[in-house]
Amino acid sequence: MRETDRIRLLALDLDGTVLDGDRGLSPRTAAAVRAFAASGRELVVTTGRSRLSALPWVRALGGAAALVAHN
Repeated sequence: MRETDRIRLLALDLDGTVLDGDRGLSPRTAAAVRAFAASGRELVVTTGRSRLSALPWVRALGGAAALVAHN
């Protein structure tokens, strides 16, 4: 078993982590996050954005088990 296969939950921040400096989502990052979520493991998106502002990015990442957002 590879070490990365043992990861069961991934929590990602949007701005400055998943999204690049231009607030864009690179195809490579999107594919990697979608593959992680598609493998049956849990994805949690965290952000200082509002829920409504974060939802398009959550959808672009293929959904999430949880969203931790401002307010």
